[in-house]
Amino acid sequence: LKITPTHLLQLGGKGLGLVELTQLSQSGLFKVPKGFILPAQRGRLKPHQGQSVRQALLQLEQQTNRSFDRHTLKVAVRSGAAISMQGLMDTYLNVANADAVISASNRVYKSWSGKQAREYQQRTGIPARWGSAVSVIEMIDPTLDANSGSGIAKSTKTGFKNIFALQKWGSVLVNGSDQESDALPHQVDKQLEQTLHFLESVYRQPVEIEYAVQRGELYLLQIRKAPLTPAAELDWAISRMQSLDMTQTELAARVNHLISIQKINKYRVDTEGLKPLAQGTFGEGNPFVGPVTTNPSQYPVGQSIFVSPSADAKEVTAQAMHAGALFFPGGNPLAHLAGIATTLGLSFLGGIDIKVFNNQIIMGDTIIPEGTLLTLDPASNALYDHELAITEIENVAELIVEPDDVQDNLAPELFSFTSLSPVSLHVGLSFVH
Repeated sequence: LKITPTHLLQLGGKGLGLVELTQLSQSGLFKVPKGFILPAQRGRLKPHQGQSVRQALLQLEQQTNRSFDRHTLKVAVRSGAAISMQGLMDTYLNVANADAVISASNRVYKSWSGKQAREYQQRTGIPARWGSAVSVIEMIDPTLDANSGSGIAKSTKTGFKNIFALQKWGSVLVNGSDQESDALPHQVDKQLEQTLHFLESVYRQPVEIEYAVQRGELYLLQIRKAPLTPAAELDWAISRMQSLDMTQTELAARVNHLISIQKINKYRVDTEGLKPLAQGTFGEGNPFVGPVTTNPSQYPVGQSIFVSPSADAKEVTAQAMHAGALFFPGGNPLAHLAGIATTLGLSFLGGIDIKVFNNQIIMGDTIIPEGTLLTLDPASNALYDHELAITEIENVAELIVEPDDVQDNLAPELFSFTSLSPVSLHVGLSFVH
């Protein structure tokens, strides 16, 4: 299968990623669940499509040697748009019969037009006509034993960030419920690192994966380009230049591309020895000064700091999109809300000890009045109750020497995340049309 933009639109990023991972699993480093993909559309399944789903499920029973009737087969029904909309559409797990699969698929299609999803589409320019594909894959159970669990891992400028939940479903990670990582089963730890290096070498991009471990076996459930700021992606490229055998020309082309997206500057907050109002555990973006609020819509777009009551992207994305920065209690660096903020270019802090009750912002024993000017500093994961000065520092892109033979037309090819050339892909999933 030669990957084209049409495949991405029809199969969605999640579905196309499963196709690619199925072929790449021939490396022996990991497994991929079996399943099939319903092409992107906006409405309900038509009767003949429902019949095709039933036929595909019969084929899946044969492929897995399990069945709905014997209660040995369950599937996940997952959304997947061409452009990632982390946590904003529906997913259904442990679906146990054909009627339920069809019903869940229709609800996934409907979630494309949900309030949070529509607002995100409008903000990011995703055409409403695209719709979402639906992936139907066999369930991998991460709760079976002490060698099972769910995880998320992504590329960082210095290596990889991983968070793993022992004997739990992945939802506790993506919605920010779990804040700390459990230890990976020993035999999987090195295997996961090898897998991430392998995927970076194939995609030549920073990657983010969702995975499950079932009885000590590693299954990849999803892959996408890691949501990094342009500055962080530049740091990643510099750090991987040697391990990926990246030429100076390729590195320079990446720099050109990143600069075209956003001027890569770094900033420093002049704290003057002040004690922070609150200390978070992770954050990203540039410093930001603005009035704190539980309702960003009462301020001009991009000028307020939104205090979110949770780290669940599906609950708060519409409000976050109206703000210029945000902070939230709990969560983890790989939760969907952190990815949404990075994609939207919003500075954020997570892990802040804060409560929101009746629209009151409470830190410890202190109530923070609505509209108080705060300074959010992701570099130190700190929040200050003062309007602090912010100083621009050196543009890191200027440290790169650009060779004379760089051509601008290199950039689109280098940054096509679905391009796996020269890898020849064979479709390992069943497709329902």
